[in-house]
Order: sequence, then C-alpha cells, then structure tokens
Amino acid sequence: MTHARSRGERTWWLRWATAWGAIFAAAAGAPAIAAGGSVNEIAARSGLVVVLGDDAFELAATFSDVGARHVCLLVSPEKAATFREKAYREGYAGKIWVVESSGEELPFVDQSIDLLVVTERMPPREEIERALVPGGVWWDRTENGLHGKAWPSSIDGWSHYRHGADGNPVSADDLVAPPRFMQWVGGPEYTRSHEHIPSVFSVVGDAGRIFYIVDDGPIGFLRQRPSWKVVARNAFNGAFLWERSVSEWFPHIVNWGETPKQLQRKLVAVSEAVYVAPGLFAALQKLDAATGDHVMTYEGTEGAEEIVCDAGALFLVVREPTSARLHEWQRWQDLVARDESPVFDRDTALPLVQQLKKTEASAPVRLVAVDARSGKMLWQRDSNEVGNVRPLTLMVSGRRVFYQSGAKVFALDRITGRTLWAGDAPTLRQVVDGNVVCAGGRTIRLLDAETGAKIWEAESLLTSIKDTFVIGDALWIGGFKPAPGKRSPAWGPYFVTKRDLKTGKVLLHIEPENPGHHHRCYDNVATANYILGGRRGTEFIDLAQGEVLWNSWVRGVCKYGVMPANGLLYAPPHACACYIATRTIGFNALASRAARKEYSPVPDAERLIRGPAFDPQRHVQTPDLHTTWPTHRHDRQRSGATPATVGAELQVLWEKRVGDSPTPLTVADGRVFVASKTENRMTALNLENGDEDWTLSTGAAVDSPPTIYGDLAVFGCRDGYVQAVQTGDGAQVWRFLAAPVDRRVLAFEKLESATPVSGAVLDLGGQTAFVCGRNTYLDGGLQLYRLDTATGRMLGRTTICTLDPETDRQLPQYAPSAMPGEREDVLVADDEFMYLRDSSYTHEGVEAEDDRPHLLTLTGFLDDTWPHRSYWIYGDKISIACGCSGRVKGLIYARIMSIDDTTVYGYGRRDVHWSNQLVDGPYRLFARRKDAAEPHWEKFVPIHVRAMVKAGDLLFVAGPSAKALQSFVPPKSLDPVLMVFSARDSDLKATYPLPAPPVFDGMAAVPGRLLLSLENGTVLCLSGK
Repeated sequence: MTHARSRGERTWWLRWATAWGAIFAAAAGAPAIAAGGSVNEIAARSGLVVVLGDDAFELAATFSDVGARHVCLLVSPEKAATFREKAYREGYAGKIWVVESSGEELPFVDQSIDLLVVTERMPPREEIERALVPGGVWWDRTENGLHGKAWPSSIDGWSHYRHGADGNPVSADDLVAPPRFMQWVGGPEYTRSHEHIPSVFSVVGDAGRIFYIVDDGPIGFLRQRPSWKVVARNAFNGAFLWERSVSEWFPHIVNWGETPKQLQRKLVAVSEAVYVAPGLFAALQKLDAATGDHVMTYEGTEGAEEIVCDAGALFLVVREPTSARLHEWQRWQDLVARDESPVFDRDTALPLVQQLKKTEASAPVRLVAVDARSGKMLWQRDSNEVGNVRPLTLMVSGRRVFYQSGAKVFALDRITGRTLWAGDAPTLRQVVDGNVVCAGGRTIRLLDAETGAKIWEAESLLTSIKDTFVIGDALWIGGFKPAPGKRSPAWGPYFVTKRDLKTGKVLLHIEPENPGHHHRCYDNVATANYILGGRRGTEFIDLAQGEVLWNSWVRGVCKYGVMPANGLLYAPPHACACYIATRTIGFNALASRAARKEYSPVPDAERLIRGPAFDPQRHVQTPDLHTTWPTHRHDRQRSGATPATVGAELQVLWEKRVGDSPTPLTVADGRVFVASKTENRMTALNLENGDEDWTLSTGAAVDSPPTIYGDLAVFGCRDGYVQAVQTGDGAQVWRFLAAPVDRRVLAFEKLESATPVSGAVLDLGGQTAFVCGRNTYLDGGLQLYRLDTATGRMLGRTTICTLDPETDRQLPQYAPSAMPGEREDVLVADDEFMYLRDSSYTHEGVEAEDDRPHLLTLTGFLDDTWPHRSYWIYGDKISIACGCSGRVKGLIYARIMSIDDTTVYGYGRRDVHWSNQLVDGPYRLFARRKDAAEPHWEKFVPIHVRAMVKAGDLLFVAGPSAKALQSFVPPKSLDPVLMVFSARDSDLKATYPLPAPPVFDGMAAVPGRLLLSLENGTVLCLSGK
C-alpha cells in the first residue's frame, strides 16, 4: 500500500500544480478560473488554505469562492480587526478566518496547511515545512514560485479495515506514539447509543484523506431514524471534504454485540479511489476520493459486504439480497418506527434479533473478483463452492486469495479463482510474506502460503487469543488468561507474547497489570513499534521495552477501535461513560511528541495587549444580581436563578436577529449580550427596543456569553485569547493571550486554538478566572488563570496536568471507571472556592480539598448534544450510572437545573438505565429541597425542556414538543412553547408559543423582562407584569 500511495501522491502533486496555477491566474485578473473539472478537484482537495499578506483579502476571497473548505488570511496585528469586519460585511464570516501574524511563525499546528500563499514577509523555509501537510504546496508570489513538500517515509496509510489486503493490522508508521497533542477534532461528539450498534464504521485512509461510514442522526434522540453517510476528511487538518448518502444499513436499534463484523469491510480507500458498498444490499461503487463523485458501479455485486483491493483487482464477499433479507429488513424498519416496540428492550428484542441474524446467514454467499479499472468480472465462485465464508477472513497476498469456510482455509489462484489447496486450521488471521497465520482457542499454526503445508504449530500461553500481528520477523499474540472471579478472561489483563515467526519459539511474554473492568469491544492494532491495546483506553505496548504506556482517557468506537496512520492516532467518538469527565469528545486526531516540533511558550510579558479604550485608573463595578443577569447562568454559582420578578403575563416586546448559532445571553447595563458561534460575532442589543448598540467580529467563535462588570464585558474566545471591551461601544480595553503558544487547529469545522478558552469567564470580584485548554493530557494540560479585570494583568496561573512530569506517563487510575484528570468547562465558584467539576481550587488558584455541594456537569455546561449517560449534578463529586459504577445514593441530578437558596429545580429522568436509553423512565420537571431525599413535587410536561430559569416565585421552561423529538420521522414543526409554573407547587400559570426552540440553556431574566436566545438566530424579549 505504501508504494500505491506514493504513486498517487506524485500524480496528486501534478494536478495540484496545474489547478492552482489556474486559480492564481484568475486572482490576477484572468477572465476565467479553470475549465473542466479542475475547480471541483481543487475544492475537494483544499482543506485549509492560508494566505499571508496585508493586501491579499481578494485572493483569499477567490479561494473561498471556488470551494476551498477553510481559508485563513494572515495579516499584521494592526490590520486584523479591519479585515475581520470586511469578511463579515462581504459574507465571508466563518469562511475566511483572519488571524494576526508577524510572518516569521505560522500560527498553526504541525502538518496542517494544504496550501500556503505568501504575498509578502516570507516565513523561514523550516517553518513552512513544519506547517505544511505532506504533499502540501506553497506559492511564493514574490518570486512566482510553486513548491511542494515531500511525503515522508516515516508515515503510513490504512487503506483497509485491517490496514491492507493481507489482513495484518500493522502500520509501518514510525511517528504514531502515545498522544500528547491535538491535531484536529470533528463531529459527531458522541455515538448515539452505548446499548446499540455503533454510529461509526470502517475508518480507512490513504493519500492524505480519511473516510468512514457514520450515522449522523441526532445524538440525543435515538428513536429518530438514522442518517447513514460516507464521509471524507482531510487526514491532517480534519477539514470536511464531502459526504455521500448510504441507503439501507443494519437496523440501528440492535444490541451492539450483535453487530455483524463484516460491516467494517464495506469501505476501502486506495490512492485516488474509494470503493464502497453504500448500503446493506448495495452494489460496489467506485468514487473519486477527492470529490466523492460517482465513477462507476460494478455490475453483479449487489449485496457486497467485504471488499479487498490489491494490485488493481477487487475481491469481494457478496451476500445475495434475497427477498427474505429485504422483507426482514423492512420488518425491522417498521418495528423501530413504532412508538412502543419489543425491540426497545434487550430481552424482548432477543428473539427478533436472532431471526434477523438467521435470515442474514441463510442468504447465499459468493466470492467475486473484478477489475478495478474496467469493472470487468474476472471470476466468481458461488455458494455451492465456497460455503459460508467466515467474516473477516477474505485476504490477498501475492498470487493467492485466501478465505475460510467452516474449519477449512482455502487458497485460490487470484487470476482464475481456482482452488490451489485447502485444509483444516484454526481461525485465519493474516497472510504475510508467504506465511499464513491461523490462531484460535489455544492453538497457533503457521502454514506455507504456496502449498498449505504446516510450518509449525504451538500451544498458546493464553487461554483466549484475541489478536495476532506479524511485525518484522516476529509473530505477536495478544489475548487473555483465566481470570478467577471475573465474568470472563476479557475482564483480566491483556497479555502479549512474542514468537519467532520462523520457528514459533517464545521470545518474550508481557504481563501487564489489571486495571479492572473489561477489554474494549474491538480488536487491537499495531505499528512497527507498539501494539495499541484497548484494555481501558489506548495502551501503547512498547515492543522494544515490553512496557505498557496507559492512555485510558482516549479510546476508539465500539466494534472498530482506533486507527494509527499518517503519524497520528485517530480515535472515533464513542458512548462509553468511563472517565466521562476526562476523556476525549468527538472524532479526534492526536499527535505524539515524535510528530511535533518543540516550541517555546510565549513570554508572559508579551501576553497582554492594551486596546484603545484602556484606562489604568478604571474601576470595576460589582454587578447587582437583583437587577441584572451579568454572567452565564446569572451568577458565579451558575444557579440559573434570580430574585428578580418577571410576571406570568407576557407579551412580545421585540425580536432581533443576531446570527446563526447564537449563544445563551447575559443582560446588564441596559443591554443584552450574545455571540454568534457561526459568524464569530459579538453583539450588544438595547434591552428596551432590541436595537443594535454595537457589534464586533472576534478572532474565532465565542461559545458562551460575556461576563459583565459594570461598563466592562469580558469574554474568552476559542482563539485562545480573553478580551475586555466597553459595554457602551464595544471598544477594546485589553486582550490577553492565554494559550501557551498561538497554534490553530480545526475543531468541529471551525478554526480555533489548540488550547481554547470558553466565553463565560468567572467573576471573582475584581478578578477574572478561566480555564485554557482541552484536557489535562493534551498540549501541556489545562491552565487556570486569574487576571485583574480592570487591566488584564495576570495575577496567577495554575497548570493542571495529569501526566507524571518526570516520566510523561499517565498517573495511576483511581478505579476501573475513574482516573485523574479534567476536561475544559465553565468554572463555578462560591465565596471561598472555585470548581472545575469536582476539583476544588482556592480563589488564589491553589488546589484544595472541599466537599461543599455545587453545580457540576459530566460533559460540560455548554454541551448541547444531550448524550445518554450524561447529566448535571448538584453535589460534590462526579457520579455516573453505567455498567461499572453505581450512582451515589440520593444523588440530585437532571439534564438542566435552576437552584435557589433552598431548592433544586430540574428536568430529567427519575430512572436512567445504565446503558439503554429506550427503557429509561420518562422525563419530568421536579423540585427538590437540597436537604431532602425526594422531590416535593414532580410534573410531566409535554415539552423537551432545553432552557430553564427561576425568577422570583416562577419557574420558566421552554423547548420543543417532546413527542415530536421522539418520533421516528419528526414533523417539520416542533411546536416550541414557553411554560410558566409556580415554583412553590408546580401550578401551571401560562403557556406561550415560540417562533423557534431555544438554544440550550438560552434563557435569562431581569426585572420585568424574559429573554430567549432561539435556534433561528434571533433573540426574543418578552415583557412581563
């Protein structure tokens, strides 16, 4: 595969040079871009384009117009604000990112820029090479020169589910090692269910792209029908390239353990081609890897379920789409669409699942070989000849095709399909360099690929063999021994044995510790240097030293696992609850220290930038919490409650559009403050009439509203800065770089710092506190800052890193599902302590022991995806409800809460199943005194509460129809409403229709006013009496 990729990269370079030459001609005034398909090709290949120059905005706009996914304009610091406003006015907000740069350093992580265009201030050649992706291009307009970066020999692709056609899941990548840096992160944040089939299948990659099949349906509502797609991303910066719909797929409400293994082999990527069977019964298709365009469909391959590509030929396992299969699939569609269905419960679903599997297994299976280029069928063997092919055993090596049916391993001539030999053997694992590896039970057998003769046989030191890897001249065996007192051997340690490939002699045996719980539900993979075990997360088993390097905070998706390729570790999203407050979220690409150039942090003296409105004599005012809503969720306790009275009789005072994806709100100084996360825009509206007082563009998204201190609005930004502006006119007072160094990544299709800051900073009375970073294992950990609010001067910084400073290793776990570490979140505080979830710090930033109850979350105050197994807690510690941990007795938990001095008001389920959300209890609204064991009132409401505020004696809740969201096919109108209840006894006072559902937690109240941030991009102000 390495050679095929290299040939593909050489042709890629030639096409890039030709196509980008056409672009530059157009930008310089040529009458047209390029003819034919070159524009589409450019748009598909350009994940991140960077243009350096103060006079290059029009060039950047040209790149955006022709379809470049992300364009970044690097300008001198004094020009940044001007060009951000220009991008907003001309419709390029969120398309052209304007970042300040001296030109000496490129503010991007290593290997992330596809095209760099320099119109002035040429960076050093070494810096350009560092920032460009392999195969990337830079254009020096000062000398009219086009240059390319070579593809390094130290990295490898991963074209098949098990790396290549030979079934050996071993990458030749030398840079994949324990992850320490974020490369990029994309969606979805989580898979849709822990109980049911995974949402991500068949991650593969080649020629600088990765591909996978994903269910893009709503994370929080499993009842809604799935939305399966083939997705392509840039492998190095994560930019979304294209997607194509997948038709019929395996029913999504089936227990994960029943997931057919062969679904992982319906996608292969080789150089410039993607081969996919986009559906359970679909024929094999060839797509253009760069654009996703359909190239051809291979006739006679309907029902292709396993694909292997080798040397220009495709070898397939085809399961006939019989009428029985089609009928059974339709029956399941009807079952999952019902309001009440036996498939929702594991026990009642079991006989139905068994019938589904029986119907699938009864369909005839063929082996088919076709020419990849022409589509001509080379040969096929029907079910009478091949029997029932064992899943994942089709593989190709040299002149032979191999597979297993029952106990027999078969070798076929790849040209004719004629059987060359057959013989009984344990499970066929891989065929490498003339060696056929078979291992199962306690038997290991090596066969000669030419003749089928036994080379050697040995009894395994393991009770259960899980994995085999051929690495160099050794065969590595991974698996388990008996685990007394455990449910199965998989609940014991994952052992590894090294044997001489020629003789079978044991050379090394590794016996790691047992961290508890069980091995992940996927097979493991390897590189030339490490076996990547899935015991608790991603354990790097050092093959040279025999040591196990634990990384429990990052793991792969159920039934697939992780992918080591392109010098990176790719970890798809999952639904596991272990380490839920620490682990990675989303589809992550992570880099090791070996793959990154070391950098020096920005000196502290250079972090603070004073703006035109800076006043060293400025006095910071303490907000009046009775008349304002000055910070996210009203106060430093994040209570979501105010003593202010609004009234139950409401009428619309005004509605104002503020941009797509608005944040929640803050209200103070006679203004309403809100940001657009899509348009990178902060806006202040007049509280009385909704008029825009001012608006400004930010360097990246602001994910939550600013905190107001009198005439100052202070907010963090995803670009790694915190800034203060005047509330009256938006003029900048100061700006502070919190990120250790200015390095940008793509995160959920937005350009932001590798170590970002959330918008909602914490008011500590003249001081501003916040967290910078993603989690305590990446990019140096989290930084807890304290700044002087008036001047921006740094008062203190606490580094929170849970890697051993001497060994760079993960610290010991607390329990099977708990470990040291934190992930970024909005800070909470009381009069003595700050809280990052259940970690306590004094107001001076010193770690402390404290057991005071406070509001905390499992997945973050700003997480609006509604994942199962996540909730908010009023308490002093993280408590989860999953298979390895019981919930704290008497825990006060909900999906969203408001809290006053005596009572917690919440919306959530009384009963939460540890795994299956379809058997959870119903949602209800409740009130529970902090010292009580049970709620003193509960009420079922017809809406799915997305926003809640307690104001005075009233509880306001808003959201769309709960029934609509739980429908298999939701109606176009979700009928959102606002409901007003008595906080004392839950008496319903009023109901009002809303023009759109509120954004999550998007409601605020001040005397006589209730304000909502809505999903349609508007702010709605209601007047009460």
